[in-house]
Amino acid sequence: MDITLNTFNIKVDFDLSWDATPQDIKNYQANPTTYIPSFVPDLVFSNSCSVDTDRIINGEKNIQYQMREGNRIYIRHRFIGTLTNRYTVENFPFDVQSLVVSMALSYYEKSQVYFEIPIDKPFVIVPKLYTAVPGFRLIKAVAGEVSPPDNYSYVITIVQKERLRSPFFFRIFLPLLSINVASLSVYSLEEYKHKLGILITVMLTFVGMIYILSTLIPMAGKGTLFDKYAMASIMICAISIFVNSSTNNKVAFVVHLSLVGILHFFFLVKSYFCYVAANRKKTMTFDELTGEYTRFEPLTYSEPNKSLVGSNDVTNEQER
Repeated sequence: MDITLNTFNIKVDFDLSWDATPQDIKNYQANPTTYIPSFVPDLVFSNSCSVDTDRIINGEKNIQYQMREGNRIYIRHRFIGTLTNRYTVENFPFDVQSLVVSMALSYYEKSQVYFEIPIDKPFVIVPKLYTAVPGFRLIKAVAGEVSPPDNYSYVITIVQKERLRSPFFFRIFLPLLSINVASLSVYSLEEYKHKLGILITVMLTFVGMIYILSTLIPMAGKGTLFDKYAMASIMICAISIFVNSSTNNKVAFVVHLSLVGILHFFFLVKSYFCYVAANRKKTMTFDELTGEYTRFEPLTYSEPNKSLVGSNDVTNEQER
């Protein structure tokens, strides 16, 4: 998984079977080794990043087709490639990621050909021992056939993985917490200039921790839990510097201690909501999970008269 590039690598073996025609049966009986069916589905991974490996089955002779019981053509094929994905890391480190594999029957509408999912046995198997996704724990894998109106037939497989959050609390939160607690010891000093130097040093330490966090925490559209904690700690140090310059040591200590207590209260509340959101996502059904991955937008305007601004100028220029 590469959360920065929104991609993940995959190796998948899939089994396909479809009814053979009478001519296919004759051709297979004549020469099973070089047999090629009269119909071969054109499979496409719709979220693949590779152009060369998009089409999986292309009718080449090096692919071995089999005829099994019920006069059905059978094939097992392997796809190795990179797929694009949309990761959500706002609830880091309580995030649950969904790895989406979307496979479509290209050039065939559902009225012509479609995927038929077996309902009496599991048809998605994820090998836990050989799944190389460090830092995550496999939750579940769900799949099903999705057919938008007037579109192709899709099989969407969603593999859910939960981030292992304990290392991040030990490597990120505990150092930040230790710095916050240690900063309270500054009030044992009487001289303002000594307290000022230590508070500025603590604030710069938090700034340095933010740069370290940028290498450990994935980027998100919104600030993560640890980002907000570090920024709030910097603001507390800045407020404490101002309070120490305008009031006595006891009042400054109470203000600083109160701000640190409020920060950790909101941190616990936010952590709880992130934890609840993660558990909610783990219990989502296939229909709920695919709701955000099966939105198909038309590429043409339904009302031709309403076009983009400036398109009339381009048309007039082309006419001249």
